[in-house]
Amino acid sequence: MHVELFTSMTAVGVSEERAKAVVLAMDSAMDAKIDYGQEGMRRDIESLHRDIQALDHKIDLGLNALRGEMKSMEQRTDASLAGLRGEMRAMESRLDTKIDSVGREIGYVKWYAASAVPATALVLGLLNYLKA
Repeated sequence: MHVELFTSMTAVGVSEERAKAVVLAMDSAMDAKIDYGQEGMRRDIESLHRDIQALDHKIDLGLNALRGEMKSMEQRTDASLAGLRGEMRAMESRLDTKIDSVGREIGYVKWYAASAVPATALVLGLLNYLKA
C-alpha cells in the first residue's frame, strides 16, 4: 500500500521528499493506532482476568458454603436416624412385652381349659351318682 501511495503521489506531481514524508507520517499514525489498540486489548485482557479471578473466588466460596450445608444436613440426618433407631428399639421392646403377655394369657387359658374339663366331668359324675 505504501508503494502504491508513493507512486500515485509522485505521478500527480508531488515531490519525492514530500511523498516520503506523507508515507512515513501515515505509517507512524498506523503504528500509533496499532499500539493504542494493543494497549486497549491488554487492558481488556487484564480486566477479564480480574473478573475471572473474582468469579473463581465466588465459586470457591459457594462450594465451601454448600459443603458446609451438606455436612450439616448429614449430621441432622444421622441424628434423625439415631432417634428413629431408638424409637424402633423401644417399639420392639413394647411389642416383645405384649407378645410375652399374650403368650402367658394363652398358657393360662390352656391350663384353665385343661383343668376345667376333668373337674367338670367329676362334678357331673357326682351329680349323676347322687341322682341315682
